[in-house]
Amino acid sequence: MNHVTRCPNCRTAFKVSEDQLAAHGGKVRCGKCAFVFNARACIETPVLEETPPPAPVSPPKMEIVPPATAHRVPKPLAPAVAPAPAAPPEPPPPPVEAPNDTPVAAPAETSVADLVIAARKARQAARAVAQSASANAAQPAPEPMPEPEAVVTPEPEAEPEPIEETREVRPKSVAQKQADKRDQEALRAALKETPLTLNSVYRPIRTAEDEALLAPPPPPSRWRWLLLPLTLLLLLGLVGQVGLRYRSTLATDFPWLREPLVHACLYAGCEMPLPRNAELLRSDYSELTYVPDHGNLIQLAASVRNLAPYAQALPVLELTLTDDAEHVVAKKRFTPAQYLAADDKKRTDLAPNDELRAFLQLDVGELSSTGYSLYWFYP
Repeated sequence: MNHVTRCPNCRTAFKVSEDQLAAHGGKVRCGKCAFVFNARACIETPVLEETPPPAPVSPPKMEIVPPATAHRVPKPLAPAVAPAPAAPPEPPPPPVEAPNDTPVAAPAETSVADLVIAARKARQAARAVAQSASANAAQPAPEPMPEPEAVVTPEPEAEPEPIEETREVRPKSVAQKQADKRDQEALRAALKETPLTLNSVYRPIRTAEDEALLAPPPPPSRWRWLLLPLTLLLLLGLVGQVGLRYRSTLATDFPWLREPLVHACLYAGCEMPLPRNAELLRSDYSELTYVPDHGNLIQLAASVRNLAPYAQALPVLELTLTDDAEHVVAKKRFTPAQYLAADDKKRTDLAPNDELRAFLQLDVGELSSTGYSLYWFYP
């Protein structure tokens, strides 16, 4: 069963069913203003409009007409039997007053079109009865004696009397009256609690999420000023760790950072080695000769230049002796302390675009070599 309820916020009426009311305890949400209210408390009692019962139709008159025959005078017809008068309709019971003081609509009178249709149906029924009677009279019957001619006056057809439409009003049960009364009282109470004005303000419905979203932000903490220096301190510590971890690469790519990194290593207890890039070393000069009057002694003089824009560590020298067939006869590596001359023993680095000289005297014994090669590198 459907009910008509009205939103107390925007006064919009709509239909609700018993299943919808039972789903959430009678609470519904208005489809226009989204207001949640108790639909049972706002149900409006509809006006009773019952379908009127069909009006009784008086039976049509039946008139029997004998078949026409030559040289035969029909007997005067007996007067048609008048239909029994229809029983007068029972007077409708007095209308029951509804709880909401809404008058019940009075029964409407039968329209002229309905009367015309009823009369037409009566004529059709009479015509059908006459046809059936003529069919029965077509059977042969004994010829009656001629009788004096009589004038037959046909009885005029009775005009169809207007039928007054009646409507039956069923009284409500006691339980239904009590339920309607409770609904009306709840509606009046709801209207008193939420009075409506012409200039009513739209009141949206807010959920818990809406309240949390629209709530003002909490006041800022007084410790927030300590976050800035603490963040800067942590950032400096991170930069220092990265710089010490990649100090050699930073000193190579940014030579002006070498001095600050050296001082930082003094406090951090680490070492700051010089860059070692053998690709930027170029051998400028080399000479290998035998010492006069000493057939087993050879003398090596060589120089290397630093092409890097920064200072590098002293490289290691590798000497390889070969014979006529380019086979390796001997190979040996020499550290800076071994190949530096006496006046360069105190050197610790190779400055940018600087030259480093090497001088060696070796005893080859009985080895016979005709060629050599030099290789500067970092181990």
